Amino acid sequence: MSENYEIYRYSPLEMMNSESTIEEGKDGSSSPERLNYLGDQTLRLTFPRLIVSYICLCSCYFITYLDMNSTTTALPTISNALSAGTTITWAGTAFLLGQTTFQPLYGRVSDISGRKPVLMISVACIMVGDFLSGWAKGPIWLYLTRTLSGIGAGGISSLVSIIVSDIVSLKNRGKYQGFVSIAIGAGAVSGPFIAASLIQKSSDGWRWTFWVPSILALICMLFLLLFLPLKQVSGSWNIKIRQIDWAGVILSTTGIIFLLIPISSGGNTWPWNSGFIISLLILGCILIGIFVLVEGLFAKLPIMPLTLFRQRSLTIMLISGALHDYVWQSTQYFMPLFFQEVRGFSPFGSAMLTLPYVLAQSIAGAISGPVMSRFARFAKSLFTPVLRIGLFLWSVGAGLRLLFKRDTCIFVYTVVLAIEGAGVGFTHQPGKNGTK
Repeated sequence: MSENYEIYRYSPLEMMNSESTIEEGKDGSSSPERLNYLGDQTLRLTFPRLIVSYICLCSCYFITYLDMNSTTTALPTISNALSAGTTITWAGTAFLLGQTTFQPLYGRVSDISGRKPVLMISVACIMVGDFLSGWAKGPIWLYLTRTLSGIGAGGISSLVSIIVSDIVSLKNRGKYQGFVSIAIGAGAVSGPFIAASLIQKSSDGWRWTFWVPSILALICMLFLLLFLPLKQVSGSWNIKIRQIDWAGVILSTTGIIFLLIPISSGGNTWPWNSGFIISLLILGCILIGIFVLVEGLFAKLPIMPLTLFRQRSLTIMLISGALHDYVWQSTQYFMPLFFQEVRGFSPFGSAMLTLPYVLAQSIAGAISGPVMSRFARFAKSLFTPVLRIGLFLWSVGAGLRLLFKRDTCIFVYTVVLAIEGAGVGFTHQPGKNGTK
């Protein structure tokens, strides 16, 4: 194996601790408390316990994707029930705001308190947020509670990836990649059909599209409590909390909010040339710029170490990850709206038309792990060949969506979405794990 591969055998925490030890040792100012206050949460489990742990983690992903996909299918019905009009897109925007705003903080908080408590709190946010969303009496109520669900989804996305890097080395990760992809695919496939069946059952059936994930989240919390192993962290909480990059947290959180609101609402809720949109974009860019300066020059333990961008391959992975997540989120939310509002299909018909997309995504994601393991025998990188195939298919599928019109035949929808879904499956999870 190559030198680069050997670097990625270790978890991010191991890499960070080793780098900190080297840097602090140059001037002799290091102290054991300063170097090791985070603690090492790496666990190497027996095979039965590893499988049980993976099932617990996969259940978290299943609930998250079930929640997202059932909600997107139900959005037109929810809009009519709550008289939300075009503002219903804020159901997705609010979820995305919650999902992305607090993500920089999850890693550090889990370093302090342990992975398991933070993951359980994230699942609890989805449980409470979805339960309250089901009781929504108006659009504002729905958007606020969807923000809470998004906060939980962001924590699950971060913590599951971190825990996977703690319990499985990159060398063996491809063997178990299929579990995660199958869970994501199962949630994505079942979500639209569950929503469609609930909506057709009664006029208030859309409320159960939130209550079903909430009930499953409660069951998931019990599984996490009983079966997910917890490695106790040591050290003083006072020292750990003081070491958190609070300036970075505040700047990144505010900057993300200021950027996401105009990006999501420009041209819809407010015109692009309005003073409000332009002001938020400018302030967001300024705050993100200040955040980068703070992380590079002042933060002792930055939440986003700029050293991550010293390696060209890792920089490319991070940038491409941000770009393909942007495209993926757009497709997730707007394709059901297109099928129901533009083409006039029922919720069940919309679910059937999106099935090729999510099914191809699930299958491609499930086989990406074994494919990566096979490529490891012939290539220096586990991820590069699979990612290239995935990005090619994704680009082709996204480009072919230009063919979608009001009179496009169903066969074209099926083929194009299947191509794009396969690209997503080969790109999404391998890309995320490739940066771990």
